[in-house]
Amino acid sequence: MNGTARRADPLTVDEFLAFEGEADVRYELVDGEIRAMAPAGDRHGLICANVAILLHRRRPRPECAPRVEAGIRVDDHDFFVADVVLACGRPRAEPGTPDPWLIVEVLSPSTRLHDLGLKADRYRELAGLRELWLVDSERRRVQQWLRRGPRDWHVRDVIGTGTFDSPVLAATVSLDELYEGIAFAEEG
Repeated sequence: MNGTARRADPLTVDEFLAFEGEADVRYELVDGEIRAMAPAGDRHGLICANVAILLHRRRPRPECAPRVEAGIRVDDHDFFVADVVLACGRPRAEPGTPDPWLIVEVLSPSTRLHDLGLKADRYRELAGLRELWLVDSERRRVQQWLRRGPRDWHVRDVIGTGTFDSPVLAATVSLDELYEGIAFAEEG
């Protein structure tokens, strides 16, 4: 079965987790269909590293820790790979990160529409998720989603050298921290 194979009936997450695929390819399960993911670009990777360091330094409790390329089981037919997740509790041996508090997706040209659309929508259905950051890799911009109630979310766009308050971290986050070491064409 290749990265875009279709079956008459959708795969379950359990079937997907048994799928071995190619060792150097990352996969997600979307609507019961296995999808190969393109490798992350250098800028994407640097932003993920900056985010993971920030989450580790500002974690709300000692048992909370960032997970990179974290598997997120959304339902029986969707298992996404999030760029960085903050979750609390002991790490598990089995695939997947249960009960993420904060999910961060870095938007790249090849993933932008999927991350902004289906993934963001599905992540917001997770009962325990409190915050979602969509971090642009082509310009200094973060879209922050904050849960206000079971189905009530507030979105905020932060650009340039702006800052935003993270209730999960109980801290203010600056875009300078997220984009440290990264220059954009318009910055010279």
